[in-house]
Amino acid sequence: MTATAANALDFSRFAEVKRMARGDSPEAYKEIGREFEAMLFQMMLKSARDTLPGDSLFGGNEMEIYQDMFDQQAALAVAAQGRLGIADAIAAQLSGQSVRPAIPGTVEGEGLRTFKGIDRYSVMASATAQVAGATALKAVDDSTPTSAEDFVASLLPHAQRAAKALGVDPAVIVAQAVLETGWGQRQIRASDGTSSNNVFGIKQSHGWRGAVVNTRTTEYQGGQAHQQTAAFRSYANLDAAFGDYVEFLSGNERYRDALGAGTDARRFAVGLQRAGYATDPAYARKIIDLLPRVRLHMATASAPAAINNG
Repeated sequence: MTATAANALDFSRFAEVKRMARGDSPEAYKEIGREFEAMLFQMMLKSARDTLPGDSLFGGNEMEIYQDMFDQQAALAVAAQGRLGIADAIAAQLSGQSVRPAIPGTVEGEGLRTFKGIDRYSVMASATAQVAGATALKAVDDSTPTSAEDFVASLLPHAQRAAKALGVDPAVIVAQAVLETGWGQRQIRASDGTSSNNVFGIKQSHGWRGAVVNTRTTEYQGGQAHQQTAAFRSYANLDAAFGDYVEFLSGNERYRDALGAGTDARRFAVGLQRAGYATDPAYARKIIDLLPRVRLHMATASAPAAINNG
């Protein structure tokens, strides 16, 4: 029987996967595999679309957002069919199975076909692990996460509290922090190398009485990127950083429309850009593009076995 594709806008499925993962459920491994396969397929669709010229008549941010929503749903539908075999490979890796799952195109009982002696399963498992960012990143200091999943896990409880206070989706808050810091690897630092914990790129403004860090930043003028030095707020810890983020948005009238989007992550991101949160003309789109990967890491943060431990 063919599995039914989940609704791309039903984010409760991630919470369900997380709940199942706590119980070391094989079904959770399958769901994690399907979500990851969908994410890969969506990345393929995006890469293909990026090679095409833009639509000057019907293009624009709104059209791109709806196209992204369509691609997410299409990716989920493909993953539900299980025809790529990636989900099965990931599920087997997570569960530590010694029996390798069948790959489409092989004959039952024949075993895995090889190409010039290379095991197709091993190649596929290795490739998916690399795409997931499973290779640990070299730490600069204790404030630099060793992996994307570690970074998301460190932000999650703070993001959940901030999201509740603002009435928005916690995933979009994490995605914004991921964009601003490059998955935690490009955090704003003081001259001695210590982190400012400013994961949202909030600059010093009139009335700010806290610590400040001066650093180089990229700003856009007329669509062109320029380097300049700017003063950014510095915080003692992430709790203070997220608290200030909540005050910064809720205390500025210009972000009213963004907060009015509620749990609609895409509308919130577009609202931030329209309100002038950043000068990057593609700021909202970049946040939206990060959402599938962020949601995957959020769903698997407490899984008993991570992909990079396979």
